[in-house]
Amino acid sequence: MAQASKIQTLLEGDTLSAITFQAGSAHFAVPLQQVLYIEKDVSRHSELKQLERFSHEVITFQNQTVELYDFNALVGAEGHREHVDKLIARLNTSVEALQQASTEQAKKAIRGLAQWLKDAAKAFEELADLSAELLPNISAYLNDLNENSDASRNKLRQELEAAKQRAPNALRPIILFLEHHNNKISALRLDKIEDIANYPASAFDDDNSTDGILKQDKGLLEVIGFLRNEEGAPTILLNCTLNSQSGAPN
Repeated sequence: MAQASKIQTLLEGDTLSAITFQAGSAHFAVPLQQVLYIEKDVSRHSELKQLERFSHEVITFQNQTVELYDFNALVGAEGHREHVDKLIARLNTSVEALQQASTEQAKKAIRGLAQWLKDAAKAFEELADLSAELLPNISAYLNDLNENSDASRNKLRQELEAAKQRAPNALRPIILFLEHHNNKISALRLDKIEDIANYPASAFDDDNSTDGILKQDKGLLEVIGFLRNEEGAPTILLNCTLNSQSGAPN
């Protein structure tokens, strides 16, 4: 039976408005009323190298410095940055093979790149355009019957070098500025926002578990329950809990 007790203060009437997003294969939601501001991540933050489980950065918001956390790091999910880093590593390997390896070795490396691009485009839609641009060029190289064609190699190498420069453009992270119970503000970096959705209170199910995601590191966010969807897995509902009793950094 649905429990509304934990979300009573988050409701407007009988409706919960929330920002939804994804990390790994899981879907999450943050109550819209706890979000002060949303902006694109334009790297106007500073990284802190601290001896703590999850390194955080700092960013300025309304003339004050606030802590900036990467959500993928908090939940141990592979994010868009990791996908792009892997792509660049693949491109570097392929370029090196085209420059130095035998035709057979080079084509083996390029076939591996092509398969990786096809798989990555399915998992990470932001890479779909780059994949669609590169795959025909890769196919043309692989189907070139002139085994000693330097022109074919050089053309593909130039295209892969250009792709390395464009790859970071696939990253479009978003920062949410969140207000916590004691009026403290923190910031959360997401790969992207999926939607701003409205849920009836009846769609909420309580979470009474003691283990699992965000259970051991209390302070920034807590899982308070699940929002049932008509299709697919439930969305994990998060609540901002950073306060003086939480044990979070001040």
